[in-house]
Amino acid sequence: MPPSFDGHSRRPVPRFTVLDEDDKARLGAFFAALAEALWPTLVPGAHLFIAANPLLSHIVYAPLIGRGFEKRGARSAAAQSLARVEGEQAALGAAIAL
Repeated sequence: MPPSFDGHSRRPVPRFTVLDEDDKARLGAFFAALAEALWPTLVPGAHLFIAANPLLSHIVYAPLIGRGFEKRGARSAAAQSLARVEGEQAALGAAIAL
């Protein structure tokens, strides 16, 4: 998401995580529960698009892949450190399919 979108301002995403091990475990448990809930609902060939921070994406994707979803691809943008570029957006997303 850009720093300002649809009239709302956002803080930049940090280049480090402030989550401790318990937070990461809860995040993984949430996506494991999500994978279990989605598995019987989605039909073969369906796609699930997820946006994730590169620092936490492995925690997000692992439970989905462990359930049987396949990671089909990812899109990421390079971050520019120590410089602010107007109008530039950075995003990471992946398509996960049955």
